[in-house]
Amino acid sequence: MLRLHTLRLLAVALSIALASDLAFAQHDHGDIEFTYESGRIAIEFGDEGRVFEGDFGDFAGGPDETDDPGFGSEVDEGLGVDPGDIIGYKVLGPLNYHDGSAFAATSASMALGNAGGIDITVDAGTLAAGGLIGQADSAGDVHTHIDFAINSTAPTGAYGLLLSLTAFDSSMQPKPGIADSEPFYIVFNRGLDEVVFEEAVGAFTAIIPEPASLMLASIGAAVVCGRRRR
Repeated sequence: MLRLHTLRLLAVALSIALASDLAFAQHDHGDIEFTYESGRIAIEFGDEGRVFEGDFGDFAGGPDETDDPGFGSEVDEGLGVDPGDIIGYKVLGPLNYHDGSAFAATSASMALGNAGGIDITVDAGTLAAGGLIGQADSAGDVHTHIDFAINSTAPTGAYGLLLSLTAFDSSMQPKPGIADSEPFYIVFNRGLDEVVFEEAVGAFTAIIPEPASLMLASIGAAVVCGRRRR
């Protein structure tokens, strides 16, 4: 009996270890790392360019939610921001959907965590939105994760959010002398085969607008609004 009990304990321990390994493997998405450089928020982009990946099928979040990628800026890694600064995100356009073959229309919506209060909802009709990520500590370190959730009826595919990072001082005023980051995509996998998903990520990488294009679009929108008011 003692030997059987011991074997059962070993089996339980093994299953926990395997689950932990799976959780680690499925959360192995690179965090979005950044610092202040040359008067703006500079993000460390990888070989794939201005795109980061997440997975709604990860172990901890289940099929509809994830908190990866996170956001980090740590002094020990040669990064960091000014102590007490608050980092936020701007949503620069609608939720985009790729079905594994091509971009397509979608009725899906996503909720983005917001350290400043109520979650931000983004769908195909969103023009712009924003929320807060977190505040740097006394050393200038920031490392935090916000939740990303998709509605449970959303179809299989890749979902992309076009974002930029923005900075505020400790009194929640725009950080003087620090411009927003370049735009980037976070692309989330919802049930696609890994190879197909990576092809979809490549499609998102190809449509990332240059900062100058976004600036012109913003100016154009402001002009149109001004004409309407007059």
